[in-house]
Amino acid sequence: MYQISERKVEELKIQNFTDKYVFVRKFFLLSIWFDMAQFKDPVMSAKVAATIKLLRNKKNISQEQMYVDTNLNVSRIESADNNISLGNLSKIAQYFEMQLSDFFKLVEKQK
Repeated sequence: MYQISERKVEELKIQNFTDKYVFVRKFFLLSIWFDMAQFKDPVMSAKVAATIKLLRNKKNISQEQMYVDTNLNVSRIESADNNISLGNLSKIAQYFEMQLSDFFKLVEKQK
C-alpha cells in the first residue's frame, strides 16, 4: 500500500489552495471583462472612430504613420468594434496636440 508523507500532504494542500485561488482569480477577472463588455456603446464608439479619422485626414496622416508614431493600431480603433481605453484616448489627444476635453467636444459634434 502506498503511503503519503506528511510533507506531501502539506504540498497537496498548498497546491489545492493555489488551484482554487487561481480559479477564483480567473473567474473574477473574466466576470469583470464580461461586465465591461456589457457597457459597449456602439454609437459612441463610432463617433470616437469618426473623430480620429477626421483629425487624421485634416493633418494628412495615414493610419500607418499614426501607428508608427503612437504604437496604437488605428485601423482597429477606427473600426469601432472594441471599446478604447481612456489611456489610449489620452494618447491620441496628445498626438493631435489637444486636451482630452477638446477631443470629446469634437466627438459630441459627430453625427
